[in-house]
Amino acid sequence: GAASINICPPGTAQNWHFDESVFSVTIMIQKPESGGLFRHTNQIRKKGNETEDLYEVIENIVDKKDDIASTLTFEPGTINIFCGSRCLHQVTEVEGERERMVAVFCFATQKGIRNFPKVQEQFWGRTAD
Repeated sequence: GAASINICPPGTAQNWHFDESVFSVTIMIQKPESGGLFRHTNQIRKKGNETEDLYEVIENIVDKKDDIASTLTFEPGTINIFCGSRCLHQVTEVEGERERMVAVFCFATQKGIRNFPKVQEQFWGRTAD
């Protein structure tokens, strides 16, 4: 497992994505003044079954042709447990002066699992050697 604090300054967002971990637990620490909403789909992705149909569904969500996502509103202390590797999700742009801060706990089913180097670089600014 891994634990981190995800800080989204005003003007930033997290684009639509799937997590690498099987499931994640998040805890809202600080809510932004506005924006910074967590949006997610139901479980649309199954391991080993990534078909053209799935890519079409993803494309329609990202291109805003089909909005099958739900929006969750979090208050400080809200815990969210979800299958990030199966549910497409995003965080909308943070607005106002206050950062959005969320504790993130990721879990794997095997020992020694790490994010891909590109993901490590994106989230932590470096890679683990």
